Amino acid sequence: MDFLKNNYLRVPILLYLVGFVVHNSYLASYGSYEFELVQARYMLTGFGSVFIFTAMFLFVFYRTNISDVSKTYTPNILFPWLLRIASVPAGIYSILHEVNHLQLPYSAFGAYMSFGVYFFYSSFILLFIEVVKGDKFKSKILKVMIYIITIPFIVLLYYAVSESELLGQYSKFALFFFFGAYGVALSQDDEKKGLIVNHLDEGSDPKHEKYFSLILALLCLSYGTFQFVSIYAKHIYPYIPTALGGSKIVNATVFLADSKAKVKIIQEGHKWFLVYNLKTSTIEKIKSSEILKVEYHVDELPKLLK
Repeated sequence: MDFLKNNYLRVPILLYLVGFVVHNSYLASYGSYEFELVQARYMLTGFGSVFIFTAMFLFVFYRTNISDVSKTYTPNILFPWLLRIASVPAGIYSILHEVNHLQLPYSAFGAYMSFGVYFFYSSFILLFIEVVKGDKFKSKILKVMIYIITIPFIVLLYYAVSESELLGQYSKFALFFFFGAYGVALSQDDEKKGLIVNHLDEGSDPKHEKYFSLILALLCLSYGTFQFVSIYAKHIYPYIPTALGGSKIVNATVFLADSKAKVKIIQEGHKWFLVYNLKTSTIEKIKSSEILKVEYHVDELPKLLK
C-alpha cells in the first residue's frame, strides 16, 4: 500500500508507456503504427503485460536466491528450476491455444505438451512438496524423480521446438529469465571477488570507463528488453482477449457502402480498422466512418439468461 501511495502517478504512467510500446510493437509486425497519445487501451495493455511479466518472474524465480544467484546453481535447486522453466512454454501454449490432449500428434511435440502441461499445472503442488524439509521418504523420492526427469524433458523440448515454431518462440520467452539470471550471477561473482572489468584501455580516465560501462549496460538491457517485448507482442499478445489487455484477432464481415469483405480484424479503433482481407490476402486500413456494419463471427456465444 505504501508503494502505491508513494507512486500513485508513476505507476499509471509506467503502465501507459508499457502498453504504448507493446501495442505499437504488435502493429509494427503488420507494417502499421499508432501514435494517438490519448488511448485508454494502452493502460489496459500495460496492466495486462506487466501482470504476465510479473507472474512469469515469480513462477520462474520461486525459491531462487536473487541476492546471490550463484547459490541457485546447486543440484537440489537447479534441477527443479530447470524443470519449471522447461514447462513454461507448454503452459503458455495451453493457455493461449485450445489443446485437446486426445488429439495431439504422436510426435515429440505431442509428448512434450502432454508432459509439459502436467508439470506446469502441478508445479505449484511440487513446489510445496519441495520445501518439505527433513528426511521424509516422499520428499526424497520426489527429488530423485526430478533429477531423473529434468534432462530428458529438456531434450524432448529441443525436439518439440523443431516441430512447432510457435513453441520455439515461447521457449525463447522463458529462457530470457534463465539467461538473465545467469548474467546477474556472473556480475555478482565479479563483485565478490573484487574483480573490476575494464572495457577501455587501462590508462583511460576512470570517468570514461564508468560512462562506457553505463552505456554498454543500457544497450544490452535495451536489446534484451526489445527481444523480450517483440516475442510477447508477436506471439502472445495477439492471442489474449482485448478485455484482458491483449489484442485477439477476430473473424468478421465488414460492410461498406458498395461492398462487403470477410476479414480478420487486427485492430479496431474509433478512427481506423486494421484488417487482413481474406480474399485479397492483404493488410488494409479502413476508416471507421466508412464502415456501415460489422458482423463478428464467434464460434461460441455466451449463454444468455432467460
